[in-house]
Amino acid sequence: MPLLRINILILSIAYLVQSILQGIPSYIYIFSYLLNQKIDIDICSAIRLFGTTVHGIVDFIPFSLAVIRYNLIFGKKNKKMWLFWISQIILVLIRLTNGIYPSIAKNSYYVKHSSCGYVKTNSDPFMLGLQIFSVTSEIIFPIIAFIINIVILQKVLVNLRIPAKENEKNEQKQLFWSMMIQILIPFFFHIPSINLQILRMTGFKSNVYQVIVVDTLNTIAYSSSVFLSIIFIKKLRSNLFNISC
Repeated sequence: MPLLRINILILSIAYLVQSILQGIPSYIYIFSYLLNQKIDIDICSAIRLFGTTVHGIVDFIPFSLAVIRYNLIFGKKNKKMWLFWISQIILVLIRLTNGIYPSIAKNSYYVKHSSCGYVKTNSDPFMLGLQIFSVTSEIIFPIIAFIINIVILQKVLVNLRIPAKENEKNEQKQLFWSMMIQILIPFFFHIPSINLQILRMTGFKSNVYQVIVVDTLNTIAYSSSVFLSIIFIKKLRSNLFNISC
């Protein structure tokens, strides 16, 4: 299952980068405390905001892989795939702007935060548009990826009805469940985060404990989705770890 292994590799690297970026502010806080040094709020805030934004980019990965699988399974050499990749680049840039803009905008202001003490935020119309896009993408793209994978599975099962294709049929089922786990777990774990983002857009001020809970759930969502897709899928567990099942 080459595509399956590529999928796991890409997601694992993306989750590792995201976890490191979200963890850096905590390390800055700890070392500043141990060395009795002041925290550079602007740097810590910029890293924190960028790290939080990365998890939104990670949400595009299952969607992108679902579209690629659809294109491969249905055997269509779609000449318009370049439009898909351009659109993905644009979406990623918009998502990144959501984490960069508060750090560079002149009208940004500080709010209390658990890791840096304070982080920058912004409430102008441009930032509001970025936040709306962020929330919408975290809901829409996992749902689209979920639907695409169901369509792919139905198509594959129809094409592999003959007994000689039974092994390939089972592999496609393994790939389907792997993708479903990696889509659904982050989606459901992100619901509190999505809810908090929507409340903030209405003027709600979150407290430190709410931020800690949301950050913890986001981090668990990424690591557990890859872990569970390996542990609970027999074929995948056997292929990656060479464990006798």
